[in-house]
Amino acid sequence: MAGLFISYAHEDKPFVADLAHALTEAGHAVWWDRALDVGGEFRLQLQAELDAAALVLVVWSERSRVSRFVADEADLALTQGKLLPLLIDRARPALGFGGLHAIDLSTWSRTADDAGFAGLLKVVDERLGAGAQPPPPRPRAALVRPALHLIGATAIATGVAQFTALQAQADAAAGHNGWNALAFVAQHAVLAAVLLLPVGAYAVQRVRTLGLAHWKALLRPFFGTLGWGLLAAVLLVVMALAAGASEEAAPMARLGQAVGTALLATLVVAALLALARLAWRTPK
Repeated sequence: MAGLFISYAHEDKPFVADLAHALTEAGHAVWWDRALDVGGEFRLQLQAELDAAALVLVVWSERSRVSRFVADEADLALTQGKLLPLLIDRARPALGFGGLHAIDLSTWSRTADDAGFAGLLKVVDERLGAGAQPPPPRPRAALVRPALHLIGATAIATGVAQFTALQAQADAAAGHNGWNALAFVAQHAVLAAVLLLPVGAYAVQRVRTLGLAHWKALLRPFFGTLGWGLLAAVLLVVMALAAGASEEAAPMARLGQAVGTALLATLVVAALLALARLAWRTPK
């Protein structure tokens, strides 16, 4: 296993090749994905090399700042106290890493006697001598209230959608007028809110893990989890329809039943998925 691991975007490979060569010439053992086994389990090998490295050099650029793999590798390195960010152009690091000190190699001449590279070597030697460092504190954004607002809005929308689906079933909707309709929407909104709580909790945890500080970052993990729930729900409904469920009902009634079932199944699956992710990510 190498002492230095270089994380980068594929488009920056020429720069990284020169960097790895210069570091190797300076006496350091360097690993970058050029050394991946052909046809091997590259994810497992990446994980093993990343865990074993004493220091992780993350090359931030216009390309890498939008790379999910680079962000994940940088996040793990930061958590383990062995992240060393490098800048090779004028792009800011990915969200959550902009507040960390980074070594500027944007003007590096690709030679070993360059002043910028000499500064990098000095920092690398110091960090390797000091060992892993405690990760710096990350900003604690005010995320709980926006998450509750998101849960509430989604729950109300779900309640209204459930009532709309009920209206497609003429017989079932006959007694739902006025206050009865509001009570129906409220009951289903409360049920939806309860099921959405773990989804919101996972979204908050995910955003804080990444060190993001804006409530809009909640949207991706929140609706991403619901998206997986919706996919599973649609598959369940399609299987039920294919099996001939409610064949005697009118087409609109069957549609209403399918939509109502899909909405509830989406929330249940999303809640279970969020709970599983929370349990997996919680330190033991």
